Amino acid sequence: MDDEFKELQELYNTFPSAIQNPQAFHFDLLEIATKAATREELYKELAIRKQIRILELNRSLESLSCEIVANPDLLAVSQWHHAVQIFRTGSLDSLVEYFASYLADVSPAVTTDTPALE
Repeated sequence: MDDEFKELQELYNTFPSAIQNPQAFHFDLLEIATKAATREELYKELAIRKQIRILELNRSLESLSCEIVANPDLLAVSQWHHAVQIFRTGSLDSLVEYFASYLADVSPAVTTDTPALE
């Protein structure tokens, strides 16, 4: 059952998103392209770099979450719950809720009929 849930999660609760800003990706691409002798080598090295960048970002998020949990005064009380939710889930809706929490007097940026986003 866990494998089925994981497959459904991957199919229906994820989406492609940029890992790096376009300029940073361009620098990675340029570096790798100047060293790669074939298209296959280029693709292989880009796949490796992708995994490295994801690992770097995950480690940075983990480091930030530890720093914030260890120093709760870094965040306003109203943002605390939303930040912890990002660290716990890593989901896009948690990220949107975190940023929306800075706009307390403004209507929510995301409107939907689904209870998960309310």
